[in-house]
Amino acid sequence: MACFAYWEGSPVLQVLSDNWPGPKGKRDPQWGDIKFQLRNWYSFVWTCGDQIVKQHLHNIDVCNWFMGTHPVEAVASGGTAWRPRQEEYGNTYDHLCADFVYPSGVHMTSRCRQYRNPAAGNVSELIVGTKGKVDSHSLRGARLARNPYEQEHIDLVDSILGKRPYINEAMAVAESTMTAIMGREAAYSGQKITWDMVMKAERTLYPPVLEYQASVVFLK
Repeated sequence: MACFAYWEGSPVLQVLSDNWPGPKGKRDPQWGDIKFQLRNWYSFVWTCGDQIVKQHLHNIDVCNWFMGTHPVEAVASGGTAWRPRQEEYGNTYDHLCADFVYPSGVHMTSRCRQYRNPAAGNVSELIVGTKGKVDSHSLRGARLARNPYEQEHIDLVDSILGKRPYINEAMAVAESTMTAIMGREAAYSGQKITWDMVMKAERTLYPPVLEYQASVVFLK
């Protein structure tokens, strides 16, 4: 058995959007480091967690849900293939690939990438077992009785109103988030990172001073 999780798409950069409040592609000269990084939050590790945590988390969550648990270790790699080390592009990677291992020994291959178009895209999950496979990519565009995004909100509201059994998925969400963090730390360090290591870690990504005009060291 094996699991595969993918989020391969295009960049998400505030400085390249029409809604960017500063000079096109640059920070407003009056902004301090903290204000600039909060405005351009998707480009910095301390504000978004990198793509694997902010975006690819959803695919990882599907695999964890299917397995009924979280991985216990990860080995990963990543880097920047096109994203220049200029301040407006932040300090996140533009590609990351991780190999997660569940307690049963089943592996999950996780791949996320934000390359400039034109580039092949894939946002899906694939579960391969001894009797067949489930490929969420093939389900896209399928005719369903109700939009699944609408259905999950209906289920949540009905749960709050007591119309159905109470739903509390906080633990699953927390474990999927920690799985993504484990993958990121494995890629950043080049080491095998275990679940126990990330649960006991005391590392913080926050700048020492959280004031709009504060200056912080830009991570290369």
